[in-house]
Amino acid sequence: MSDSGAGVLDEARRTWFDTLAATAGGVAENCTQAAWQACMADGAVDVLRPTEAALVLGTASHALDYDDVCMLATCHPSAPPVAALLALLPVLEQQRRGLQLKDFLAAYLLGTETTLRLGQWLDFRHYGLGFHATGTLGVVGAAAACAHALGLPRARAHAALAIAASSASGL
Repeated sequence: MSDSGAGVLDEARRTWFDTLAATAGGVAENCTQAAWQACMADGAVDVLRPTEAALVLGTASHALDYDDVCMLATCHPSAPPVAALLALLPVLEQQRRGLQLKDFLAAYLLGTETTLRLGQWLDFRHYGLGFHATGTLGVVGAAAACAHALGLPRARAHAALAIAASSASGL
């Protein structure tokens, strides 16, 4: 984060908290409740696994369609990494990896930048082919954010990104 300018950090804080507000607003929406119920059908007792929590939080983040958008990358870049990082909190706590806000912002910045750069590279053709970049590219950004937050070694981070990319494409 030391190489990130103050303006970048201010924007990261703003979009992080904006996404949290959009998520809070979307919690009571029918689509979020349906995602919650689908995850609870697996037999969970009011506690979701991180993957399920990320699904519910990501659904809530976009439920009202108030989350940020980047037309250059044709996606909503914040919801996937924010949802994934929030869902990762119990894992980080178990590992006794106490992350401060600046650590989350660093992971969040990496995740959103990954998503945005992929989106810019693919440009509008990706959307024109029928793909929704928030899902297909956001999963890669979320993986990058979580790999950073977990402090994964480079080889494991690369593996996480490869798994995310292949999952998004349906392979």
